[in-house]
Amino acid sequence: MCKFGCSTANMTFKCKYCSAPFCASCSNGAGGKMRAANVCSSCNKTNHRGDKI
Repeated sequence: MCKFGCSTANMTFKCKYCSAPFCASCSNGAGGKMRAANVCSSCNKTNHRGDKI
């Protein structure tokens, strides 16, 4: 289960620019709901998927 409440396991990544955590499955992040799958909700940079946490 992700830390943002969805039932998908092991889909939590961190932004490679600001290190904010987000779930690739439910599109929730530390800054709230992501407006697009490739835009960080905290720093608003594109192509932000970093390491899996």
